[in-house]
Amino acid sequence: MDEKSWIHSQSLKRVTWELKEQIITEKEAMVRLHGTMHQNRSKDIIDIKLDLLPYKDYATELPHLIHTANSTLVDISLVNLTTWRYYNSSRFALHLVLVSTDSATDTMHNVMRKSLDDEHTPGVFEIIEIKTPASLSSEAGGFVQFRPVGYTQRARNVGSSTIAHVSDFNRGQVSCEAVARDSVRAGLKIDVVRFSELLNMLTKFHENRSYTIGYGAPPIEGFSLFVIVIISVGLGVPVLLALSGVLYAVRRKYRHNAHTQLTNED
Repeated sequence: MDEKSWIHSQSLKRVTWELKEQIITEKEAMVRLHGTMHQNRSKDIIDIKLDLLPYKDYATELPHLIHTANSTLVDISLVNLTTWRYYNSSRFALHLVLVSTDSATDTMHNVMRKSLDDEHTPGVFEIIEIKTPASLSSEAGGFVQFRPVGYTQRARNVGSSTIAHVSDFNRGQVSCEAVARDSVRAGLKIDVVRFSELLNMLTKFHENRSYTIGYGAPPIEGFSLFVIVIISVGLGVPVLLALSGVLYAVRRKYRHNAHTQLTNED
């Protein structure tokens, strides 16, 4: 790809990393890496935050993914990142590689679940999960869970949300020499899966994405109290109206029969 091409790739080999923040306590383990990429006379920033919270709850920031003691919240922020100096409204695709030690005959599974409840992530009813074969069969493998949405401002809200288009993943060979060398040394067979997320019509200033990466089975969302109340009212009112109509008809028929018996006796 040359400079005039409308597609440009950004290699992380050109990024200078530094540890920006770190929290290590009994209630939380968090690190935030600050990467700087100098190009085209601009200072492009890639922030990666890893946060382990040893209890089950929803994340404080949108899209409010579920975290457990066996999972880690991963936030990726692209700041001032551009594909070319003449482009000020670029689209970005995050190219992710997942490595599994399962049998070469097995493959990872891509599952998209839909829900009626969007209270935690307004307007987004899908959640995507990529599971290793062990996670699918015995809940003893790894998984990645995320929602197809990104945010174009540092302060995440519904107004700054944008749809992320997720590609189908495909299998391939290991491109990272360190991973391949360590795997061979340990006698492991590895399975590599690649997939990308195309972030839709972004400005050059900010982009946020979140993932949950963990071990075992992905957490499943339940219906919130608000949705349960709405469903109960929606189903309960027609049932009550139907029961009221039946009781009214039975009572009216009973009173009619009683009145007829009294008339016959007279």
